Amino acid sequence: MFYKIIFSLFNKFPPLKQFFWKFWYTKLANNIKNPDLKFMNYGYHSDDDHLILDSEFEKERYPIQLYHHVISDTKLSGLKVLEVGSGRGGGCNFINKYLNIKKIK
Repeated sequence: MFYKIIFSLFNKFPPLKQFFWKFWYTKLANNIKNPDLKFMNYGYHSDDDHLILDSEFEKERYPIQLYHHVISDTKLSGLKVLEVGSGRGGGCNFINKYLNIKKIK
């Protein structure tokens, strides 16, 4: 019941939704000190995605699949890449290891 009220408020007042998620994301990013948390996205799942990952990356499969889905049609091999994200470096690590790039910052 409570979530229905919240979602109806978010639908009626989009700035409230934006404020809430920005507040929540910032609070989460600043207060979770766990070094194992390398991604801060919701992730992506598709039955058509058959990405093969090393065991060190398997626990982060869904956030990695989001990166893979977004950049899979872009040829990055041999290029210098600037990854602008608000996470904790997991995306940079994935791109660097799996996409045969020249350099990443």
